[in-house]
Amino acid sequence: GGGGGGGMLELIARDFNPNWMTALEVLDDDTYIGGENENNMFVVKKQTEAPSDDERSRLRVCGEYHVGDFVNVFRRGSLVMRPADQQHAPHAPLLYGTVSGAIGVVVRVDARRAALLLRVEAAMANVVHGVGGFSHEQWRAFANERTVVPKSGFIDGDLVELFLELDADGAARVVDLMNAAATAARDQAAAEKAKAAAAAAIEAADGGDAKGDGGGGGGGGMLELIARDFNPNWMTALEVLDDDTYIGGENENNMFVVKKQTEAPSDDERSRLRVCGEYHVGDFVNVFRRGSLVMRPADQQHAPHAPLLYGTVSGAIGVVVRVDARRAALLLRVEAAMANVVHGVGGFSHEQWRAFANERTVVPKSGFIDGDLVELFLELDADGAARVVDLMNAAATAARDQAAAEKAKAAAAAAIEAADGGDAKGDGGGGGGGG
Repeated sequence: GGGGGGGMLELIARDFNPNWMTALEVLDDDTYIGGENENNMFVVKKQTEAPSDDERSRLRVCGEYHVGDFVNVFRRGSLVMRPADQQHAPHAPLLYGTVSGAIGVVVRVDARRAALLLRVEAAMANVVHGVGGFSHEQWRAFANERTVVPKSGFIDGDLVELFLELDADGAARVVDLMNAAATAARDQAAAEKAKAAAAAAIEAADGGDAKGDGGGGGGGGMLELIARDFNPNWMTALEVLDDDTYIGGENENNMFVVKKQTEAPSDDERSRLRVCGEYHVGDFVNVFRRGSLVMRPADQQHAPHAPLLYGTVSGAIGVVVRVDARRAALLLRVEAAMANVVHGVGGFSHEQWRAFANERTVVPKSGFIDGDLVELFLELDADGAARVVDLMNAAATAARDQAAAEKAKAAAAAAIEAADGGDAKGDGGGGGGGG
């Protein structure tokens, strides 16, 4: 009002990856570089041209890289003399410093130079071997406690620079590998071009048929995308559990369940399949079939809640059975108690073994109960069975105590709210003070 200071922060877009930031710098109006506490560096970019508000609100990750040191500062500058007017230009080199005292440089390069340097890097990784048997891909992969992903959007300047220290034989090997990679890339591009041309020809022919069918009232159809799972899983098997729920197997020996959010309030939420179960099977699931390992009436074999069989590439057959909430709560307590009584082979905990794990993420199992573990209860001796029962009773008592404490807390909060409401009403009626 008085023309003084004041301001407001507005959220325009965000990165939904939970990184513990240690340093940040703006590369240009839409691009940002950051360091995080697991010795990694990453680049994110605003999607200003995206068609939907949801996409524009998300920063797209366009570079991830393991530095191997804790980056705690970025500064515009250079390790060599540059004109003063270029020191802070948008594409000027960027220096970074680490807690160990190292100084590094990040330089942006054009697409043509980047393609060449990537080929040099790939060839050098095959000629120069890392200390301790680590491959270059392993060392530079972006890795923290939540995920491990291959490096992208960065070129390892330290590795490329080692080309200058190679002897004649080593340099010749690098050049030969680069030439072989370039030839393979050209061949692949030619094959993809031919494939695209063939697909276009087939599509044109199909388009003519479809148009004719539409006019004559014949066949034809269209696939419509209703919802999708945004986790990039390499699917190996799929089955429909009911109209809204689906179960799948993926190539890292895991199984998962997703569900349509038909009652969600927004189009964006309805377009996303919600993950409601994740589980490590320990074998490559390649087929699901309705059925049972015991005799069932014929009219129940394909009912929506009939048991589901799955097969694996090693020849194993397993069963997935849906249970109600009451039975699931009991079986989860049995499972938790059994995990404390029956110990895994090799020192693995049950949580580690059954955690959903692939090259991108590791998350605890959810939405599944380990029937193999629960079934072992029948093989315990009297002492083991008694220990399981004691653990289950202790867990049930703790759950009841926690529920009672939460109920008392909620009642107290409601009483305080009611009292605050009464005071406010009284103060308002008297027209006096109060607050």
